[in-house]
Amino acid sequence: MPDNAYCNPVDDWDASWVAWELEVIELVNAARASGGSCGSEGTFAASGPLTWEATLTCAARVHSMDMGENDYFSHTNLMGNGPGWRLDQAGYSGGGWGENIAAGYGSPEDVVQGWLDSDGHCANMLNGSFTLIGVGYANVAGSDYGHYWTQTFGN
Repeated sequence: MPDNAYCNPVDDWDASWVAWELEVIELVNAARASGGSCGSEGTFAASGPLTWEATLTCAARVHSMDMGENDYFSHTNLMGNGPGWRLDQAGYSGGGWGENIAAGYGSPEDVVQGWLDSDGHCANMLNGSFTLIGVGYANVAGSDYGHYWTQTFGN
């Protein structure tokens, strides 16, 4: 993780959560290798694998934990800050970016399938112009959804 005040709280992450984050990346890369239809977003040719990136992971983890701890589900946090702000705080200096969020899915397989079944989320995952990924998973007991997921894409 980047060594900054924004990312430090998510540097020491539960090992089982990390394993699920990495499994999501593997599943997304398998989908990208085949390409496919994302409904209204069009058909995407097969593309290369996404590479894990620390600042994208920081932004994704912070958002997943924040959604769980504060019981909301949105791309915008309760202070009105969106994905671009999170990426700036994490220190991301790449070009374009995208974000997928999900809540309530209890496994990597289920959340990736949920995203693939949603045209816009599917398009983010299969978009060949994205080359980098960060995934944040948080399991927050007592929260509305329990399981919170964020994927952040970049290039």
